[in-house]
Amino acid sequence: MLNWLSEYRRQFLPSISKRAIFRHYIPASGAVSHSLFTAHLFTPIIISRFFPVYDMALSNVVLFNSHLGIGFFVFFRPHLYHLNAWNRVEYSVFASVVFNFGSILLTILLKSFLPKRLNSAGRSIAAVCLSIFMMRSGYKYIKHIDSRTKHLKDFNFEHAGAPT
Repeated sequence: MLNWLSEYRRQFLPSISKRAIFRHYIPASGAVSHSLFTAHLFTPIIISRFFPVYDMALSNVVLFNSHLGIGFFVFFRPHLYHLNAWNRVEYSVFASVVFNFGSILLTILLKSFLPKRLNSAGRSIAAVCLSIFMMRSGYKYIKHIDSRTKHLKDFNFEHAGAPT
């Protein structure tokens, strides 16, 4: 049991390094930001309640962080390993923008189907569940693309332009 917990911690909370920050912690913060932004779209009053003056700025920062997280996640995927750094950046930015703005469109569409009498907590829970569903679907899609990629023996992205 202790080994399992230790392995679980190592997998989800790797030791802090430049590599772990770029490959793990920025994408993880992007996933959290995606959920927060989806919850904000379902219940905009939440951010306004805690930050009445800077609510728009905060929502934009959360969306930007979501873009960064998804972009870094895609940048380090095996199916992009053979590309040069600039093409990887281009494809990562494109994937991040398409995913995040597609999520916004789907969220706004589904928001209209929620009952009007549903309270803020219920709306927030529905939003987080929707965000998890979208991120899980995107992750499964990326894993499928990665599985169709010929894996190299030295799979560490140690070429020019990639952070280590």
